[in-house]
Amino acid sequence: PAHLGLPSRPLTTTGAATQGPAVSTQTTGDISWLNGTLYGGSHSGASNKGFYTIDPTTGVATALNSSISIQSLAAIPSLSEFYDVGSTVSRVDIITPTGSIAQHLAGGGNDDFVQDLAYDSLNGVLYSTGALGSLDTIDLSTGIGTYVGQLLGPMGRRNGPIAYDWNTNTLYMLFLDDFNSDNLYSVNTDTGAATLIGPTGLTGVYFTGFADLPVS
Repeated sequence: PAHLGLPSRPLTTTGAATQGPAVSTQTTGDISWLNGTLYGGSHSGASNKGFYTIDPTTGVATALNSSISIQSLAAIPSLSEFYDVGSTVSRVDIITPTGSIAQHLAGGGNDDFVQDLAYDSLNGVLYSTGALGSLDTIDLSTGIGTYVGQLLGPMGRRNGPIAYDWNTNTLYMLFLDDFNSDNLYSVNTDTGAATLIGPTGLTGVYFTGFADLPVS
């Protein structure tokens, strides 16, 4: 099973991560907080895809919808909904907290292959990363992406997830380097430029999900 990391604040200052409990299902998609509940999604094959709630203390996952495929998940607290990238990676969907698809949006990322999503609830901006290494913003009504800038060059599947810290107004990214080590970066949301903070320090762990940090 995948590991759910629940690091404390030092993650955002040093990059160091603490490995948390093993999630009781194969959550190879993403995780996201909404209204005090941690949700997770998976897109790893027909037998492992699904949408879940996750107990952050024990890692126990409870299935809400076992037929939906989720690669990336970003909560929109003001709407009590999630924006999701699933099996159709060039399209953004809106899903409810029960896991049902409320709407298919026509657009996608700037390079038509959305890797991950993160939402800035203070400014109402949905960010995405693309397979060609771009940072984009996603229109909440159409799903169409607008190019912001390049992160670290073409990344393919090496780039990890992004998450927004609403307390510090900072976008973070995890990136798998040439030595298969995950590193934490802060991202300039005006230019897309990524600045290294430090390595996570975990070996044998590949981060597939990174949850936006709610306002404390």
